[in-house]
Amino acid sequence: MASNNEQRDLKNITETQGHNSSVFDSSKKTPPMSGQFDYKTQSQTMRQLKEASVNALTWKNEADVSQQYESQSEVSSSDKYLSHDEYYKKNPITEFPDRKVIPFRTNMGHKIEGIHWKQDPELLPYLQEYNDPADLIRKERDFLVQEGLLDKVTVVGPIDPNSDCHSQTTTNGRAGRLGEGGMKKTLVQNNCKRVGRTSDYQSDLSISQQFKKDNYVIYRGNNPANMPHDGWIDSIEKDGQDIYVISKWGTGSTLRHKIDDIPSDFKTSDGMANWEVWDNPHGRLLAEWE
Repeated sequence: MASNNEQRDLKNITETQGHNSSVFDSSKKTPPMSGQFDYKTQSQTMRQLKEASVNALTWKNEADVSQQYESQSEVSSSDKYLSHDEYYKKNPITEFPDRKVIPFRTNMGHKIEGIHWKQDPELLPYLQEYNDPADLIRKERDFLVQEGLLDKVTVVGPIDPNSDCHSQTTTNGRAGRLGEGGMKKTLVQNNCKRVGRTSDYQSDLSISQQFKKDNYVIYRGNNPANMPHDGWIDSIEKDGQDIYVISKWGTGSTLRHKIDDIPSDFKTSDGMANWEVWDNPHGRLLAEWE
């Protein structure tokens, strides 16, 4: 039985707005990596777009490009700790694949399905930018420098508009662009349990003993009911002093970083990384819809 606090948290999770991630822009003080919109409206838009145009989509070199791209997305021991410069020198990107969106399900059987990136209303103004992957790599690097994070992250997966952080966390990016609604439903319908949060950890590091590899890390920002960003625990080191997370930043790279080393756009107004750790008893990844 969930505690009163957990019940309140889960209620908040199901009642708040969705949150999507867009392309970064280093020319702006805070990049439009994220933007608020109504998840119900997004779902309606998804249905309308699919009915109107999904059959007309052409998948450019899907077999060849996707196979090559997915091989770059796999984290190998030799690539796990490459800097941004090292990673893209070793793994240059010449084009982005168009991947079909695959539906997944929660443990309670609810369908979780995102939207194709070329149908995402928030990305439509930026589609032209994806014709120049090298420029996006430079922009992402500039953004990391601007945020003071270039030397604090390693790249474990390439820039990829096909998914967002929520999709990467729960489906390895295969469900398309989910928005935070997909994660909200996962927490509720997979009976996930919160095992710690920033305030608990700051007062007692030993709480990290309850954290496990692949636990979800939910970043709340200023509003404890929102989740502008999420990822999962990769490792816990130095008796809990260092907690490393893997998360996808907007349409950009999937990065390995310490739990507090995130863009200012995902922090509170006073610059704090307001996070929670949640355990999914069924494992990090959702099952495919059958």
